[in-house]
Order: sequence, then structure tokens, then C-alpha cells
Amino acid sequence: MEGQIQFKDLELVFGYSCMPDRLHYYIEEENDFRMEVRKWCKDNIEPVAEKIDRERNKELAVETLRKMKPYLNIIIPEEAGGLGKGILYRTIFGEELTAFSYAIATIFGASSCLFVGPIIEYGTPEQRKKYLSGIADGTKIGVLAITEPTGGSDAIGGMNLRAKREGDH
Repeated sequence: MEGQIQFKDLELVFGYSCMPDRLHYYIEEENDFRMEVRKWCKDNIEPVAEKIDRERNKELAVETLRKMKPYLNIIIPEEAGGLGKGILYRTIFGEELTAFSYAIATIFGASSCLFVGPIIEYGTPEQRKKYLSGIADGTKIGVLAITEPTGGSDAIGGMNLRAKREGDH
């Protein structure tokens, strides 16, 4: 629209220069990681992002996600085959990924947060090994499935069913 400021008019680079006064919050290794991820996204995500969005091309989205193998295991603990870098590195990766493709970032987030997070936090060592190793090596993509007849797009907030303890169950 006429008179409206566009992001490109600001002469900023996604993520890195939007708030240059805050870069001191990150150590050099974290900023280097951000720049590495940005280059990877530019080379691997940017060329296919529009096709994935316009065509709703799930196969290409999954194929692209599998190319993220070097980054899929960022948050997964080392003992489960991951890098054990933690949530900050996962967040940096997610920020950069989102700048190139919200669709791919959503799939990554579902797998690396909604699926992996509870297993890391509450899973037994056996469950961590069983479920996280496939995420870490890129052979599996984690998902979360919730269904509730009245939930619609807010499955959690729209839940009406409740568990009621009766006897020993």
C-alpha cells in the first residue's frame, strides 16, 4: 500500500540487525551459529519456501525438513544422540528458519518442541533412547495429535472430557 513502510525499506537483515544493541546478549559462538543457520536457510529453505506455501506441498516440506539433519538434534541431550545445545540454540534456529519459511518452522517447532520437549523433561531413559534417536538422526519427525469433538482449532482450551478416578484407575 502507498505510504506504508515495508521491511525491505528499513535496510535491515532478518534477525541480526533488527536490534543491534541487543547482540551483546549472545556470545560469539551463538552469533556465529545464527549466521551459519541463516546461510543454511538461504541455501536450502529460500529456494523451496514459496513452492511449499503456494502448492501446500507436504512432500517437499518433509523432504526439506529432513535436510535439516545437522540441526534437528540441537536440543536433544547428547546421551540420546543429540548435540545437547539446549533451548537457546533451538530458539536461534527457529528464529532464522521462521524468517525464511513459517511452514517449515512450524513443522520443526512441533517436532523439536511439542514432541521432543516432554520426552526430554519427563521421559524415562528408555523412552528418550527410543523416541529421540530417530529425531536426532533425521529418520523420524515428531508430531503431536490431539482430538476433542468440541475443541476445533483450540483442542486444549476446548476440552470437555475429564478424567475421573474410580477405584484403582
